[in-house]
Amino acid sequence: MFIQSKLANSEILLLDINVPEDQETDELEWHEVNMPVSNAHLKGIFSTAYTTGFCITRYQFSIFRNTTYSLSVGRDFVQVSLMSKGVSTLKTSRQAKKSIQLGLVQLAYRYECHPVFNLYQESPKYDYTRIFLSKALFLNVLNSEKWANEFDFFKKVRDGEPVRFGDCVLPVDVTTFEILTEMFENKTQGILTTYFLTYKLREFFLIMHSKMIKDEKTVKFPKEVSEKLHQAKAILGISYTNSPTIRQLSKEVSLNEQKLKSGFKELFGQTIKGYITDLRMKQAKILVQDRIPVNEVAFRLGYKSVSHFISSYKKKFGITPKQSSN
Repeated sequence: MFIQSKLANSEILLLDINVPEDQETDELEWHEVNMPVSNAHLKGIFSTAYTTGFCITRYQFSIFRNTTYSLSVGRDFVQVSLMSKGVSTLKTSRQAKKSIQLGLVQLAYRYECHPVFNLYQESPKYDYTRIFLSKALFLNVLNSEKWANEFDFFKKVRDGEPVRFGDCVLPVDVTTFEILTEMFENKTQGILTTYFLTYKLREFFLIMHSKMIKDEKTVKFPKEVSEKLHQAKAILGISYTNSPTIRQLSKEVSLNEQKLKSGFKELFGQTIKGYITDLRMKQAKILVQDRIPVNEVAFRLGYKSVSHFISSYKKKFGITPKQSSN
């Protein structure tokens, strides 16, 4: 599996690797590359970690001027993508231009692709994570899972049916974002890397499968409205520590405030405020159990008042953060 990425107006190659696809032993060697990047258009770091059949990349840039970068990947690969900050469009080999939505996990399966990405200075921060898996690794990880035979994306990959960028899209949440982060920050080597990646990939794709099943059973909305509501949920999923107001969110997804509030509750079974609180509380529980000071947890999660945070925590879990950490 080859992966190459290059900045426009530059000879700088961000990435140019051939990821081995055949695993000769059970022990995997984990490689990491962190590349500082700075020019008139952007500044930041491009990070890569890879092993047999697997590669994860992360672009973290400050954008000063509109610019582009290219990506070439092949052959026969599964891709997981998430843009958590920025404004970007994708130009495909057919010259079509697609907007990339914030906070949406995109699953794709292609034989080969060569897209170009446009970055815009109107949103000065850009953060994009991608995972590339060889088809062989993807099938090997999921073949033994009984639920995989009901997972539409797995079946399409198994049968060699292409899944294009934008065809399989789901909003990110705290759990899926953490799994991506954990894979990116992996420090294991050898057999532990094999166990770690297998476990995390199964966990990630099971969550994707569960989300798809849940979406199929939810209230049916017109496609355009449903997409906007999912986009709203995705935006909240990556900004819950500093969430937009209803008015700001309404403008972001181009849906009037009343339709946004009522549609969100009908489609997802809870209010926007309730969803933000749930996201904060899930993260709060993890931080509290890690013995992070309560005032720091409240600050990290966007609470202006520590007492308000403690009250919300107790209402959710029935005990205070202090009691939870004992």
